[in-house]
Amino acid sequence: GADWPHWRGAHYDGTTEAGGLFDRTPIALRVAWSRPLGVAYSGISVAEGRAVTLYADGGTDYVIALDAATGATLWTHAIDSTFPAEGGSEGGAKSVPAIDDGIVYALGPKGHLLALRLADGAELWRLRLDERFGAKTPPFGFATSPLVAGDVLVIEPGGPDGRGVVGLDKRTGELRWATGEDPTDY
Repeated sequence: GADWPHWRGAHYDGTTEAGGLFDRTPIALRVAWSRPLGVAYSGISVAEGRAVTLYADGGTDYVIALDAATGATLWTHAIDSTFPAEGGSEGGAKSVPAIDDGIVYALGPKGHLLALRLADGAELWRLRLDERFGAKTPPFGFATSPLVAGDVLVIEPGGPDGRGVVGLDKRTGELRWATGEDPTDY
């Protein structure tokens, strides 16, 4: 089917252009593959034959790319130590990674924002929302999902002094614009 490169799909509206799936009645879906990863609440983004998500193994939070057809691990990239469980959750990442132009943008629950090469997981740049924008980590961790709009990566750090929402150069992570005063929350 069509790629699902970020939260809510290719057009950010929850629809797909893939066809033929529901042309027959009754509808019969089958599991192509399944495998355990660890703890997380992250969604899965798919592009260029790779399925990318975030998870925790109890010690570390990771970004992982799997072969979308087989589920085989293509690469993993450590984000930071695992975000602790709060209020009945099991901990781990909550954000949905975005894939654009061969780059994965992933936000860990402690506020680590990473740009990784989709082909091999190589880190292109990294920043921390608390250090860069004065953001406070929400009790359940950062859960906002990166959004790509042209050459801008939009993220909601919830920082003070007009840094509630920021637009970053998607190639470098450098600040392009900032606006708003609202803090983030889960």
